[in-house]
Amino acid sequence: MSFYEKFLCLCEERGIRPTPAALEAGITKSAVVRWKNDPDLLPSTRTLAKLCSYFNVPMSYFTGTEQGGTVFPNVSEEDEKLIRLVLSAPDEVKKSIRTLLTQRP
Repeated sequence: MSFYEKFLCLCEERGIRPTPAALEAGITKSAVVRWKNDPDLLPSTRTLAKLCSYFNVPMSYFTGTEQGGTVFPNVSEEDEKLIRLVLSAPDEVKKSIRTLLTQRP
């Protein structure tokens, strides 16, 4: 999967279009155009760090150094999507999820 495809997947999971996601992460619109025109183009480490922080994923997600195609070992792709959504949720939502999980029998 190309860098741009990975970026698009993260945007889709978060329900945001690529350009607004990049702008929120502190990256220019022109960068998104470059990635779209050359999907295998890997951004600078600084830009990758911004994306990783924004999407709450490790650098290995974009660089392809993760084991077995998933960022989280021994976790299905669907569960990985859920984990990323929870990690990117606002703090009050995370607190509610923690409360819900600790109340389970």
